[in-house]
Amino acid sequence: DVPALSFLWRDVFGDPLSLTAQFYALLPDMGSAVVAEMDEKLIGAAHVLNGFELVGKRKKHPVVGYIYAVMVAPEYRSLGVGKALTLEVAALAKKRESKLLCTLPADAPLYGWYHRLLGFECVLHRKECEVGCQALEPVSELSATEYLYWRESLLQGKNYLRPSAPM
Repeated sequence: DVPALSFLWRDVFGDPLSLTAQFYALLPDMGSAVVAEMDEKLIGAAHVLNGFELVGKRKKHPVVGYIYAVMVAPEYRSLGVGKALTLEVAALAKKRESKLLCTLPADAPLYGWYHRLLGFECVLHRKECEVGCQALEPVSELSATEYLYWRESLLQGKNYLRPSAPM
């Protein structure tokens, strides 16, 4: 039920309904979702995006499942719903041949929570920097293919995740 999922996403993460509608339109090709219901009411969901490979110095690149957007309605938190959803999408990713799992939690305390629950460190890191407005070139739209080309060139020599199928 995309409308119910979109409203839950908005309530938990604050994103507009139009954004979540686009995500759910793409989800069948990108991965899967599991949901939690209580008394026929949606109370939580978790997603796993499949089809990434870890690129780096290894000769063989393992398939990676990306645990994404684990959400529980505020009134149902601390009941184990998030834990159950996360374990379910982790198992689903493994069934779909993911050899590794990753996630990038939005809140710092979740790094420890995922480590205790799934037994792995979250090793993706954000890097922020400020760029003066005059240093920016004019903004132009990129196709998905152009974006992937630029992304690959910027990440050369580093470990990173790459979609294993063309977008």
